[in-house]
Amino acid sequence: MARSATDKQIADYKSEIRSAIVALGAPATVYFRDRISAVLPLVSFEILVLLNVDTVVEAAQTADTWAEPLRASVDHLISMTITPVAKGFSANRFTQSGHQTLFPNPDAGAEWLETLDISPLRSDALDALDLTFNAAGELAALDRCALATPSRAPEESLARVSVQEGLNAGIPALSRHLDEAAPEIKDDIMTLIDTIRNGEIDFVAETQRLMAGEQSATMSELTVIIVYLLEHQLELNSSAVEA
Repeated sequence: MARSATDKQIADYKSEIRSAIVALGAPATVYFRDRISAVLPLVSFEILVLLNVDTVVEAAQTADTWAEPLRASVDHLISMTITPVAKGFSANRFTQSGHQTLFPNPDAGAEWLETLDISPLRSDALDALDLTFNAAGELAALDRCALATPSRAPEESLARVSVQEGLNAGIPALSRHLDEAAPEIKDDIMTLIDTIRNGEIDFVAETQRLMAGEQSATMSELTVIIVYLLEHQLELNSSAVEA
């Protein structure tokens, strides 16, 4: 009897949460997943909210618009993951997840989405861009901090060589992908990479500020590039499904 009463309370609580989210007016589909809590009386379930959109532009805008209202609509002890879904593909680049605060986390809810037969929206060009940007940013940071110089530890030099090799391999690979996916913005992307590599932009600091909710002109430009590449990939995916 006690277990039945507890199960009913949890079911009622989930129903209240679903109603609260629906009342917000978000284009949302809500899922719950039970989990075992090591510390009682923490909430024994987590929430996945899918924001249903048609384009990647809408995915980015909708995630930004609805993340805070959705988070505020439930108890801060509940783990919530918010993922936009465009034409059946999760735009997990804009996924936000967490407890008291929602942080960008593209990997959050990946396994859960897989059980729902929702595939992530992946772009080879964007994957290559990530690797190249990160390598350029790391090398610029090494230069800025005077690391991996001849007077430093040999391990630093080895690390630098590895990162440089990654950048050397990444740039031509990225170039090939952009020739296929987005030749019209290739020059802009390559210029941005050079700017980061030369230390004119502290990519690491820019990323940290983005995590803190701030967005500079550089990160805004990067967001536009990301959306552009993902929109192209969404069109390819949709065409393949229709065929």
